[in-house]
This record gives sequence, C-alpha cells and structure tokens, in this order.
Amino acid sequence: MATRAGLASPAFKTSGIDQFLAALIFAAIPFGPVINIGTSGRGAHVALAQVLTFVLALHLAFTKLASITSFKTGLGFGLGLVLIMAPALFIAPDIAPAAVAYFNYSTGVVGGIVIGMAWARSERHTLGVIDAGLAAFLLLGTAQLLTGFLGASSLNSLHQNAQTPWGNSNYVAACLVVGAFVLLARGLETHSFRRVLVPVIAAIIVAMLTLSRGAALSMAVGAAVLLWTAGTRPWQKSILRLCSIFLPILAIYMVTQLEDLRYQGSSHANSNIESRLKLFNAAWADFVESPWFGNGWISFRSVSAGAVEEQSFAHNFLLSFLQIGGIFLGLLTVVIFLALMIRAIRRNPYIAPPLFAAFAISMSDPFFESTVANLLTLSAVFFSLTRPGTTNGSVPTHFQGKAEHRSKPSLQALQYSSSTVRRVPRS
Repeated sequence: MATRAGLASPAFKTSGIDQFLAALIFAAIPFGPVINIGTSGRGAHVALAQVLTFVLALHLAFTKLASITSFKTGLGFGLGLVLIMAPALFIAPDIAPAAVAYFNYSTGVVGGIVIGMAWARSERHTLGVIDAGLAAFLLLGTAQLLTGFLGASSLNSLHQNAQTPWGNSNYVAACLVVGAFVLLARGLETHSFRRVLVPVIAAIIVAMLTLSRGAALSMAVGAAVLLWTAGTRPWQKSILRLCSIFLPILAIYMVTQLEDLRYQGSSHANSNIESRLKLFNAAWADFVESPWFGNGWISFRSVSAGAVEEQSFAHNFLLSFLQIGGIFLGLLTVVIFLALMIRAIRRNPYIAPPLFAAFAISMSDPFFESTVANLLTLSAVFFSLTRPGTTNGSVPTHFQGKAEHRSKPSLQALQYSSSTVRRVPRS
C-alpha cells in the first residue's frame, strides 16, 4: 500500500534475477544499438539496454504487478509520464522520426522505474549487483571516451573526438557525471564510499576532458549540493556550506578555461552561446503558436533549421517539452518530473546531488528526452520512492549508523522505565 512517505511497501520483494537484469541494463548502456531498422542515419536504432529494459519490465509485470499495490502505484507514475506524451506523437508532422524519439524517451522512463524498484529491494547496508552494474557503465563509458581521445591531435579536438556508440561529447559527459553522483550516493548511504571512488573519480575526470561546459556546470552543481548536505557537526556544516557557495564561482572559471581550450580564442564560443539563445527563442515562439498541445515530437527540427541549424530538441528541459506537448502534455510532464524529484529528495537526501546535477544539464542540453539520462535519473528517483523503511521528510532510518540505533531506546522501554520509577517523598 502506498504511504504518505512514499510508494514503498515491505511486502514487495524482488528476486535475484530482477536485480541481475537491472545491473545488466546499466552495464549494457555503452554497447549502444544492437538492432538497426532502416538504412538512413535517422533510422530506428534499438540499444541492448532498451531490449533488457523490456525484459525486466515484463518480468516484473507478470510476477509482481498482479498482487502488489505499491508496484502498481509506482509503475503508474511511469506509465503516466509515457502516456501523457503519447498524443504528441500523432501531432508531429513526420511520424516516423517522431516514433523513434518517443520510443527512446519512453524506454528510458520505464527502464528507470523498474531499475529503481529492483534497486530499492536490494541489500540495505551493502553495495550489490546493481551498484556493480552502474560501476561497470561508468568504467566502460570512461574507457570509450579515452579510446576516442587517442585520435585527438590537440586539446581543442578532444571535444570532437568524444564519441561513443551511445552518444557524443556533451551528452556522454553529462551522463557520466550524473551516474557518478548516483553511485557516490549509494556509497555514502551504505557507508562504503571508498569502494566506489575509483569509478566515480575516473568518470568525472574523463567527463571534464571532453571540454563540455554543460558537464562542468552539472558537476559543480552536484558537488555544491553534496557539500551543502555533508557534515555531522555544526562547525563542519558551516565550513562545507561556505565551500559550496564558492563552487559556482569555480564553475564559471572552469567554463571560461574550457572555452579557451576548446576554441583557442576564436569567436565560436560566443556564437555557441548565441545559438543556444536563438534555439530558446525559436522553441518559445513555436510553443506560442500551439500553446495547448504543442507541435509534436521532432517538430523542432524544421523550426531550428530556420533559426540556427537543425536540432531535434530545444536544449532546455522546460522549453523542449512545452514545444513538443504544449501546456496539457509537456508542462504536465515537467511538473510530474519535478514533483517526483522533490518527493524523492525529501525521502532520501543522499540522492539530491545527482538529481540537481541532472536538472542543471537539462537546462542547456537535451537530457530528459533520451533513454540513458532517464535510466540514470529515474532509477535514483524510484530507488528513493519505493524504498521501504524510510521516514517522512528526513534521512532514512536504515541509513543511520549502528551507534545511533543503540543510543535511542524504544518507546516501550521509555514508558516502562517511567512507570517503574520510585517516587521519593519530599522531606
């Protein structure tokens, strides 16, 4: 049964095969498409991670959905996010590429939810097989970028050589940063963060080597939130929060340095920012023309071609979904996304850094419209929402240290001790 604290129900248990499939989805991301439909560059490409997502979703549906109320409720949110944006598929001027875009979005949403649900029922106090799958994704993605960097002739060509089977440059760097923060959150809440430092640090360093300004900003935002929520004593919190305030300044400096390395003093850096603004203006103008239901998936290609250059999405989370689905479809989807994130952070503050990092990159690049980004983000969200044993709006009780549990006597013990205290009469 759903509770006020979240969607969790202790009755829902996952098996070893559920967690193994969830781990495989993460580990399979770097392998990219395994099924290609069509011969053009914009044909349908089905990734191995998407195939495994359907396997896990069907397995959970047939074995759990019929009897578990909380699973129905959790999956209902995912189906809501998928079905709300379905009419935008038929509004689109060209349904074939629109279907591909919608397929990528919906598989990411469903995959993120089923992974999160399987993850939430894993061992509470130790890292498990799904964490290993996420670590494998980070290490394999890092290795793919390093392999691409071998062909770079200079520092400014690192960005152009940051290409992988599952994405390129900014997108890959952002996914590695968000995934690194998710794994770090798992390491912190299980008190075994030293075990995850290698894939986390490697992913973040290599992501910065792509010279992606969006990834640098995402990393700074995630780190700032991490420092703001860290510390156990007042003096520690004061120092760490002061450091988090200076991180935006560091981010601005990093972005400036990345621009110098990437463009070597040319004017292309400024034109890149101007292009983003033109895309934003074009998306808003297109939304104003069809404010209620938008213009459909991939309709932004023709709009952006006239403004700057052809782009599939508006490079801004809010404007992109408004342009695609208008107020009734797109804005509702954005509200649900944000509501789920806020609710998840309130139940489990450990996942605040990756969610803030994901939101930061989504404001300047396409992110939540894709498969991998939704797999990473929504798995963290539904890991929190469907995790049993958490309290309302506070740090989950099972994340407290053993000493904290020992130091707090039970309510029954307190009642018993108060009732048996001998009253000493006054002299």
